[in-house]
Amino acid sequence: GCSNSSFNKTNQSKVNQVISVSIKDDPHTLDPREVRLLSDINLIHHLYEGLVQETPSGEVFPALAESFFLSEDKTIYTFNLKKASWSNGDPITAHDFVRSWQDVLQHRVTSVYSFAFQPINFDKNSGFFAKDDHTLVINLHAPTPHFLKLLTLPVFY
Repeated sequence: GCSNSSFNKTNQSKVNQVISVSIKDDPHTLDPREVRLLSDINLIHHLYEGLVQETPSGEVFPALAESFFLSEDKTIYTFNLKKASWSNGDPITAHDFVRSWQDVLQHRVTSVYSFAFQPINFDKNSGFFAKDDHTLVINLHAPTPHFLKLLTLPVFY
């Protein structure tokens, strides 16, 4: 725009960036695995990121995953994670996803979205496992074209 401002665009990255969101009610939970209400889900999407995200047009793209590959028989997903960290600086690893998902499956947290784990084949290599800190492998019972969309649910964050 037109301005006499001496603001230098090279300094723009040094400015603290804040997002303000107005919410009607206090969230019921900030644990993405336990969200139930749409208002909580919308808030969670501002606070956390999963392996993949979905565009408004329905396309799924890598988020915390740097990349992902689907086996030729379309039953094994391999996710390579980006270098990312938690708010305390600890690295986010594939083991974090495994622990979080095991909490849901072993009912240590209550999730109305636990059904989303149904396509995963738990007879084969525990269904999902961390191959190393940056590689997560998920085995499916059969090809599941909508599986990537399931991974956009907060229960998988």
